Parts: sequence; structure tokens; C-alpha cells
Amino acid sequence: MSTPNPRTVILVSGIEFPRYKKEDPPSGAPKWKANSVKRIRDAKAPGALSSGACRNPAEAGLKFAPDVLLGSQWRRFALRVAVQKLTKNPDLNIILFDIDRGIEERVVIQNKTLSTVLNKKYLEPLDSDYRMEVAHGTSRTLKAIDPKVLIKTFPNPPTIRLYPFISEINTGPVERIDWLAQRAQNTKWLAKYEKRPESSRLLSILDVYRRIQEIGATAPYTLEEFQLWGHASSSAYSSNSGTAFANTDHVDIGSSNARHPLDLDARAIRDFDQVTMNRRSFRMAFAKGAMTIVWGCNWSRPYYDFLGQVMKQLGSKPLKDDTPFVFSWRAGTGGYEAWFRKLMDLQPTDPTKNIKKDGKFIRALVTRLLRETYMQQIANVTSRCATGGVPGVGSDYDDRSEQKAPCLSNIPMAPLYGMNENMRHVLNFYAKHFAVQFNRDGAEPKFGRGFAVYCPDL
Repeated sequence: MSTPNPRTVILVSGIEFPRYKKEDPPSGAPKWKANSVKRIRDAKAPGALSSGACRNPAEAGLKFAPDVLLGSQWRRFALRVAVQKLTKNPDLNIILFDIDRGIEERVVIQNKTLSTVLNKKYLEPLDSDYRMEVAHGTSRTLKAIDPKVLIKTFPNPPTIRLYPFISEINTGPVERIDWLAQRAQNTKWLAKYEKRPESSRLLSILDVYRRIQEIGATAPYTLEEFQLWGHASSSAYSSNSGTAFANTDHVDIGSSNARHPLDLDARAIRDFDQVTMNRRSFRMAFAKGAMTIVWGCNWSRPYYDFLGQVMKQLGSKPLKDDTPFVFSWRAGTGGYEAWFRKLMDLQPTDPTKNIKKDGKFIRALVTRLLRETYMQQIANVTSRCATGGVPGVGSDYDDRSEQKAPCLSNIPMAPLYGMNENMRHVLNFYAKHFAVQFNRDGAEPKFGRGFAVYCPDL
């Protein structure tokens, strides 16, 4: 009698990459300061998976193999999930893809010790490949990040991205056009890169999808959960949104719709195209009742401010097609003016004050942004529900455990999870006017941790 294939959980953890944050000096205009010159990770592994108010029963008495906790904070979130699941079902096959460390590994608990078994080793991303983009007219120079230098351009923060293998061109400044010509749009170089063994390639979300397709082909309907841990980009900004594991960019190569091999992040509108994957094998991996969980935010300041104006004008009234609204871009709270123009369908020379719209416009916009999320796209292709933030909300890390659960991530609903901010009003707006359902696996009776449920459009 053959042994049934084990149930599998796949976890993906990203990089805590450098970003620019707003600095408000005692006098003068605000400036931007880089929070790091390189990706943020511990010099050595911490002594515990959770500490203080985040300790929970599943981690009591647990020991840790050397370096199992080493890496990004995203890795440790994923490991907290793994501990909870293995405590309930030791036979689970839990696979962790760590993009920060460039490894695929199996997570196990043996003799009360958390450890991993290496499956595949990839290249680790280089800190020196994170660059700041500096504009000079129509040209773009990619320079090293300097946290000591405050950037004065406001309100738009400087752009930091991972430019894979740029340090092979020059460890100093590189023109973006040169990086494109020598790496990102060099089809001969890319063709050779894609044929490299894993040990000479960067770990990408595409490698994760290939593993899922293998499960669909060899052990169908055994993947019971797929979790993504990283900074999430918002569908309110782009339909190319998805979890930013490394903060790369998609670069077009001619007229191809295929995913770029140097783009490590998730992309809602590209990932599930037939050019990218075998959709049937991918779908067949997911067990009945399986769930994709996309942790992180769906944040967009211009869209959040837009929702605030909608809610203030709507009050307790129902949202009808002929309900009148008037919108204005508001410096500071409204984010980038260009994004407000995009939301309002304005031309570059149109005024940004007293823009008249109606409820039909509001409903069409909000519905489109919900449909363009990574969660909705993966729900459609897998025929299984997914959970993640609604457009416009931010997320935060739990400061304390609730109901003896591990500290993970939440959409702030103060005072739950130790939060000071409260976004319940946004969640209520989606629930009341768009019938959005929420994953109630969490401390808030109606909203759980604040993440919405996206089910397939069948």
C-alpha cells in the first residue's frame, strides 16, 4: 500500500531592504534620510524566536539550532507560523523560501529543537546592489546609499531599488541605461543567466511558483497553505502590485509579457499569465480549503486620503450611483499629487481642487482596485480563497500576543496587538459598502487581524 503524500505548507520570507524615511528637523522643510546603507538583518542569530509580550505557549521550552533564526525579521515571522503548525501537526511538510539568505529549506522540530534542512542554495543578494536613483534631466544615475546625507526633495522620497548584478559593472555610480544595456535588457546575458544552476542565481518568487507547479504535477491537492511575508505594494498605485520581497523592478524586454528573471518580487498581473507558468499544474497543487495568505500592507497615502474624503462626505448614508462628492488634493496628507491625478483621471494641467465625482465613479474605482490585487488574482487562478489587506490600509507588526497566538502582523485596530493607530473605519467602509468579508482568525470579533478574504471569480 502506497504512503500518501504529506500535506505541505509553503512560506516565503523577504528582505528588510533599505528605505528613505521622513525627517522633520526643528526648522526648515522636511527631508528624507535612509534608514540603512544595506539590508537590515542581525549580525548574529537572536536567542529566542519571540520575547516579552510576544511569547506564546507553542514556543515555551523550544530550543534553536545554530543560525536557524539568523536573517530578516520576515524569516522569524514565517518561523513563528511554522512552529504553531508543527506543534499541531508534526507530520506537515513545511518549506521555507528565504529570499534574504537565498535558501530553500524544510522546517522541522526534533527533540524540542527548531531547525531546518537545506533543500537548495541560491546566491544571496548583495547589499552593494541596492542603489539610490538620482535624476539628471532625462538620465538616471544609480548611486550608493548614504544614510548620513539628508535628501531635500519633497514630498517625493528618493527611489531605492535592488539592481541585481550592478556591482559587477561598477561598485561606484552606474548610469541606469548602462545597467539595462549590460544586464536587465541584455538578452544574451539573460539567456545564460537563466541556464545557471541555483547556486549561481538569485532566489525569486518564480522559483517558488515552479516548486508549487511540481507539487501540482507529482502530489496534487496537497498544498494546504501558501504564505508570503514581506513589504507589500499597493494595487492603488499599480496593477503590477504584489509582495516586495527584495524591492526590484519589472523591466520590459521588447514586447514580451513574461516575467523578468531579475525581478524577484510578486506581480499581480504578470505572475499568473500562461507565459509565466503552467496554470493547471499550479492550481492542482492547492488542496480543498487551501488558503493563500499575503501578509503586509496595501498602503497608498493618496488613496487613503481619498477614502477619508469619501467617508467624511458620505457619513452614515448608503453609497448610491448619484451620490455627489467633491475631492481636493491636500498637500501633506494627500501624498504625491501625481497619484491623486491618476486616481481622479486628471490631466497634468487640470486643477486639483473641487473635483466633482459621483457614487458610480467611487464604486467603479474601489471595485477595480480590489480586483487588481495580488490576492484576487491568485484566488482566481487557484480557485481557492486568499487573504490580505484591502487597498489603502497599512499594516504593522504585533507588539503583543493576543489570545496566546504568535506575534505576526495586523491592520492596526488600537488597542489590539499593542497598536496606537486605528483603521477600523476603513475596514467598516469596505464591509458596509462593498460587502467585503474579513478573515476572523484574530482578536477582533468582526475583522480578526484586519485582513480581507478574496475568493475566486467563478
